[in-house]
Amino acid sequence: MVVITGAGGFIGSVLAARLNEAGRSDLVIVDRFGTGDKWRNIAKRDFFEIVPVDGLFAWLDRFGDAVEVVFHLGAISSTTVNDADAVIANNLNYSIALWRWCAVAGRPMIYASSAATYGDGSAGFDDAGGIEDLKRLRPLNLMAGQSTPSICGRRVKRRRDARHRYGSDSNFSMSSDPTNTTRAI
Repeated sequence: MVVITGAGGFIGSVLAARLNEAGRSDLVIVDRFGTGDKWRNIAKRDFFEIVPVDGLFAWLDRFGDAVEVVFHLGAISSTTVNDADAVIANNLNYSIALWRWCAVAGRPMIYASSAATYGDGSAGFDDAGGIEDLKRLRPLNLMAGQSTPSICGRRVKRRRDARHRYGSDSNFSMSSDPTNTTRAI
């Protein structure tokens, strides 16, 4: 199965459409649909199941063995949101928890983020460097500042570096090197 967080958004729904065109219908749609028309983005899609955002980890506990890959596209994407607690909980902590699950389960996690993460471009657009390179980025807003490449990327790199330096990280054990199972698109 293919898990797609943010599957009701533009990028997630287009990904679902392309996967359907490639013959995949074993899609697990993860999103908040609310009372608006967001559900229309997946109305024509062929999928296995819709899982609420808050129910994903319980679902993974039950059915995670069948997951091949996780496309993590879900986040609070509003650039005008000012509730830092909500953004940290949904964009940072949720991403870290999902990355941890993928690392332990040995499943690839492919994620996308906003270009706003990189700021105005004066520090470049490269998030493939080390922690110091990531610290140079100056996100344009709260949402971008809590995005996966910005803070979560630094955290992943710190964990990887500690693992290589000390052989393991006693506060965080995993069965596979997350640098081999997590990549940005």
